[in-house]
Amino acid sequence: MKQQTQKNKLNPYWQEVRLGDERYFKITMGQSPAGSSYNGLGKGMPFFQGKKEFGEISPTAKYWCSKPSKIAEKDDILLSVRAPVGPINIANEKCCIGRGLAALRPKKILDKEYFYHYMKFVSIKLMSAGRGSTFNAIKRSDVDRIKVSYPKLIEDQKKMVRRIKDILSHSSDISAQSDALSKNLLRFQKSVLTKLFKQV
Repeated sequence: MKQQTQKNKLNPYWQEVRLGDERYFKITMGQSPAGSSYNGLGKGMPFFQGKKEFGEISPTAKYWCSKPSKIAEKDDILLSVRAPVGPINIANEKCCIGRGLAALRPKKILDKEYFYHYMKFVSIKLMSAGRGSTFNAIKRSDVDRIKVSYPKLIEDQKKMVRRIKDILSHSSDISAQSDALSKNLLRFQKSVLTKLFKQV
């Protein structure tokens, strides 16, 4: 608490909260439904188990579930919490999530696009600096501890989103066809986002 108070004094236009603060975020940790309840025939709700269904922005369903146990809402951030830890996608529809995912939903304090880009920043940090080389898995308590920094005014958050999009648009020509180019893109994104989120 002392550290947060000091930080707010140094940066009066920024706020810092943890994902576990229920006043500001809703977290849903995934849970695998009964095996008999999911199928590959499109019956029921889309079911995402982990990173393997992720696309560039949103996941693509390979399985569906008729009796979902944990549900993510449209526009929730889906965070991979098991091998690998870190990658994110945006739920493009209401869906069932398995043990490999957590669904993160900001409340009114955050612009949705700002939260996505901030979690992209967190994602890159998780993927590039883990215990040893990478995390194998993180628990709810680990997710709760993730800090989110943001300008207090929604309009300032939207300005940051526009700036991020403008800068990152210059990286759109970098292909992800090889590991080397993927790593270069990841380093570029990390560098840009680290500078923009310098309050973190």
